[in-house]
Amino acid sequence: MKLGQIFNEFITVVKDDKNYTIGLLNTDGKVLFSSDPSKISQRFRLDCFSESDRLYPIQVKNQDFGYLWVHSLERGGEMVGNLLAQSLKNRLTYELADELLQMNTSLEHQLIQLLINKEKFDFEEIIDLMQELKIDTKAPKVSILIINPQGFAEESLTRLKYRMENRGSFQSRIDHQSILLFKTVSPEIKPDHMQLHLAEFISELQDWGLTDCYFYVGMLQGNPRLYYKSYESCLWLKHNVQMKLDKPLFFADHIFDYFISKWISDEELQAFDYYRKSSRQLTNTGEMIKIAEQLFRNDYNITQTAEALFLHKNTLVYKIKKYEEVFGLDIRSSFQDKIVFYLIASLLKVDKKRKEAGGQS
Repeated sequence: MKLGQIFNEFITVVKDDKNYTIGLLNTDGKVLFSSDPSKISQRFRLDCFSESDRLYPIQVKNQDFGYLWVHSLERGGEMVGNLLAQSLKNRLTYELADELLQMNTSLEHQLIQLLINKEKFDFEEIIDLMQELKIDTKAPKVSILIINPQGFAEESLTRLKYRMENRGSFQSRIDHQSILLFKTVSPEIKPDHMQLHLAEFISELQDWGLTDCYFYVGMLQGNPRLYYKSYESCLWLKHNVQMKLDKPLFFADHIFDYFISKWISDEELQAFDYYRKSSRQLTNTGEMIKIAEQLFRNDYNITQTAEALFLHKNTLVYKIKKYEEVFGLDIRSSFQDKIVFYLIASLLKVDKKRKEAGGQS
């Protein structure tokens, strides 16, 4: 912290008032800075106070900054001196907090780079940084990848850091458009309340100014060695699931899709070649994929699925019957066929993406 610069800015409070002279003394009584340059380097006896010369100890966050010296012949000088001393303490408190913030921001950036870069992964250094930042290494964490297509200003991260102070979480801007945040989750939060808790937290972030953003919420991890897996699950969401601005997307809602995407290879696509060829009887496979996904997410409830797709219930039933005929499945009654139908839709979705990317079917 540049104490001289801070005090010289503070001097402007009394610079134009000839009735007051102020200075900052070190613990030996030497004048380090003063509104009267001729007083710099003079020494005061710290045990002698007078009506015209008063000394006020300046201690902030257990740090001793010496004494504020206030010289005035006016009545009420003591009251003004107390106000000046408190004002200087407030300024130093702010500067110390900002200095700590900048230091922690740098450390958090180092920590996140270590966590997400497998080539730089150093578990001992990760633990050391977490302990230096006073982050609980045992409490579970979940990553939240926040992306603003327009990019984040530098002050966005600073403002976020101020808000997140003492919450046990850490964050860093990983590129112009992305902030990665690891949120500590209390073990007291029950699994069935987890999404609500995280949605409320994201709502807070939006209230703090992080709007017009995409929020990807990864998999909860309790082991620091596996925090990077939470980040990777955010990336999987980003690359595989369509979403809307300011509406959080949870990896927990797409675990089945994730495992299917990891399982499907060219060989598996060939094994399902019969269903792929059968799908050619359909005029709109994209619609079939959407219906299969919504049926799966709504536990195959016809009414809820129809509402989600903005279809009449009878129209949805008609389409499902068509799919049953095409694929030889009993989608409405057989649990096994429900799963097979969803797998077919997932395979066709992967196949469609590969074709769009220029791959061979």
